[in-house]
Amino acid sequence: GMEKSLQNVTLPFSFTDALMSHKRIMAADAEIFHRKTFRSFPKSYGPVISSIILDGQRVSPEQYQKDIALRSILRREICGMLQDGVIFLSPATPSTAPGMETTGDPIFNSLWSFLGCPTITIPCGFDANIGLPCGMQLISHPDAEDVLLNAAEFCESKISFNRDLAELI
Repeated sequence: GMEKSLQNVTLPFSFTDALMSHKRIMAADAEIFHRKTFRSFPKSYGPVISSIILDGQRVSPEQYQKDIALRSILRREICGMLQDGVIFLSPATPSTAPGMETTGDPIFNSLWSFLGCPTITIPCGFDANIGLPCGMQLISHPDAEDVLLNAAEFCESKISFNRDLAELI
């Protein structure tokens, strides 16, 4: 059976610093990937991706290397905490699901993407006032997807999310 103990965990690093490193790496990678096309056809890019590419132009090679090195250090630290079937839980987003216009605020998922840790989000509640669900995110060691899926299945079996109501949306 699945052990069912919960405890609070403190991340061994600055969440904000990790997110900034992630943002710089993504921007620099986007700039490198789109460099030739962006220089030739800048108007073919929308404002969001254009802004990311321009941010990437300002990331120095030295900063990029520092961010890559930081990611390696943080990944080792987190992977050390996610041993022996340990699963982290966090909100999936700062609020309920957004409308159809966006995927929502990625703040609680970005760190795990940055560190290469798999996540899964399951519904855990419902805001009847706006008719949208909220989600709980489970995070595992990169080599423990099976543990993650089993934990998600276990949590879904214990959470009384009203699937009938959700299907009406």
